[in-house]
Amino acid sequence: MSIVTSAPGKVILFGEHAVVYGEPALSAAISLRIFNKISIEEHPSEKEIRNPYLREIAKMYNVQVHTKTWGSLPIASGLGSSAAYTVSTIAGLDFIMHNKLDIMKIAKTAFEVEYNAQGRASPNDTSVATLGGYIILSRKVHDGFLWKIEKDNVFWNVHRVPLDPLDIVIVYTGKPSKTGEMVTMVKRLYEKNEEIRAAIRRIGEIVLEAIDLIKSNDIESLGSKMYENHELLRKLCVSNEELDRIVKVLSRYCYGAKITGAGGGGSVIGLLKENSSKKVIEAFKETPYKIYIVKTGSEGVRVEKPYNQTWR
Repeated sequence: MSIVTSAPGKVILFGEHAVVYGEPALSAAISLRIFNKISIEEHPSEKEIRNPYLREIAKMYNVQVHTKTWGSLPIASGLGSSAAYTVSTIAGLDFIMHNKLDIMKIAKTAFEVEYNAQGRASPNDTSVATLGGYIILSRKVHDGFLWKIEKDNVFWNVHRVPLDPLDIVIVYTGKPSKTGEMVTMVKRLYEKNEEIRAAIRRIGEIVLEAIDLIKSNDIESLGSKMYENHELLRKLCVSNEELDRIVKVLSRYCYGAKITGAGGGGSVIGLLKENSSKKVIEAFKETPYKIYIVKTGSEGVRVEKPYNQTWR
């Protein structure tokens, strides 16, 4: 039997880096998805599996897994493509074996796969890909608490908050985000500099303020929080001249803009003003960057249809 599943990508709206130090982070599923056709063989092959995520999944389930993926979510862009792939694969196996999706099991298993495949990971991306909508990751418990995930003496509380969709532009530089390098550098600064520790605490405060602003539909103030968050990330030295230039261009068409993710490369997001999508695409027309216009709060992992039906 084969099954087709899909899962969304993600953006971190607020809280990157601060979440490492126990502050909350707010992420959102976006309307770019990976579609995945999954089939299994009960007897694992001796042939080596090159895909590290698929290798971990096959080991966990003791089956031979075959996948074929397509969709609108770009790979290696900092938008959660590996998590969407992992989650959609595990969901397909879950459905084939049990004819239902166990969302908590999928989220926790996908985190284990990512952690083992990458050598390090947080449950942020896999939680967003599984649950969809808006996710808060925090050491503290907030409204919307779902469950706690622990690994190697580190824990995260996962929350889901009901918020309205936002219109977002993503500018992908084509340069991978330097996650490990950026996290290590911020750690050094954090340990030595009280100003950096204060910036981290302020980012955590902004996350909670931003949630209230989305709830009250105060989009202009929300945009201001994005600029403030970006300036604090600059203080952490995870932005650079190129990313700052992108933020400056986006300021003509957006209520607010900031880097999303670890920084050093990757993507910049902007909160679009009304009727500005075409203008912002035109503004980057002569650049090497890839532009994506998306909505936040998209549906999480889902089964599309059994493959024995026609799929085009």
